[in-house]
Amino acid sequence: MSKYYTSEQQEELRQRAEAIGPERIREVEQKKWPELIAEVRAEMEKGTDSGSERIQELAKRWMNLVREFTGGNSGIERAAAQVWQQEESIHGYETAPMRELMGYISKAIASSKKN
Repeated sequence: MSKYYTSEQQEELRQRAEAIGPERIREVEQKKWPELIAEVRAEMEKGTDSGSERIQELAKRWMNLVREFTGGNSGIERAAAQVWQQEESIHGYETAPMRELMGYISKAIASSKKN
């Protein structure tokens, strides 16, 4: 991942992981993200408008999880997005389906910023 994150960002991520702790990391990776991804996918497949209240709530949860990982560091957020856009798989997850979901959530986030 050193091609995406600077050495300073990698250190910050290491410190974040220590602060968050392995139990929370496991909970987020094994429960929170899969549940949220399934909810977003279901709404996307139903064609729910990205500006709807339901999608706005899901987008807020999505960004809260991202910020928990990144500590709100926008540089780390951009680097993480770049990883998902450029890699074919991450930790065994195929990235192509996630890119579609990320596009959908990005529209919801952009919609919320207009309001």
